Amino acid sequence: GQAENALDFDGTNDVVTAPNASVQIANSTTGMSISCWVYAKNTAPSFPDFDGILGFRDNATCDFYLLQLSGTTLEGRFRNSLGTNYDVSITGFQTNTWQHLVMTYDGSTLKGYLNGSLVQSQTASGSITSAVSSFTVGNLIFGTTNFNLNGQVDEAALWKKALTSAEINCMYKYGHDTS
Repeated sequence: GQAENALDFDGTNDVVTAPNASVQIANSTTGMSISCWVYAKNTAPSFPDFDGILGFRDNATCDFYLLQLSGTTLEGRFRNSLGTNYDVSITGFQTNTWQHLVMTYDGSTLKGYLNGSLVQSQTASGSITSAVSSFTVGNLIFGTTNFNLNGQVDEAALWKKALTSAEINCMYKYGHDTS
């Protein structure tokens, strides 16, 4: 997990991009999830210095991301292909320590988890149909503003299913199964 070889972002211009990764979740009937360990250093971000952690963000028809809004709050957003937003607020986040984050969508509910525990859920509907959106780690863009992460990310993952609470708790306690 977070002990070795994490990606280190300087808060200025670092980003990891997987082009066209939304093809992996486009029109999914089993849902989708994103997960990671993050060590955020920005204790009081404010616009335009929010810290983009990971996900998809095209600001129109394909948003599924986690963004640090303050020292203690994250925004998790799912925007379906019709342009409808659904948000969860993940509170209790801490900076300068490793935190495990997961966001899931099962076709009817968006859920945000922190350190293996469900923090908030929101009724949601629709799907993402885009097959050309990039998955990014360490940066999310809003208009012309880059939300660059100041911190580290480890075990970043995109899932073509809604992870269960049991799976999330297991990942939090024991890491991702790479076999």
